[in-house]
Amino acid sequence: YLAAENIDSLNATLRTIDDSRVSAEFCRDSLIPAMNAARVLADEIEATVDKSLWPYPTYGDILFAIN
Repeated sequence: YLAAENIDSLNATLRTIDDSRVSAEFCRDSLIPAMNAARVLADEIEATVDKSLWPYPTYGDILFAIN
């Protein structure tokens, strides 16, 4: 929850930046690292929760469902 709140806050900040270069640097330096941190948490949770209780497709489900 805190990781998602942080991303929301960073997105709000990003919307206030008018300069495209500054915006890109903000994404590189702040938003992408925050998203990566949230991803680590999500991957850990996905590996911990029983598949029958996980409400979303797993990475494996998506990867092997491609026809």
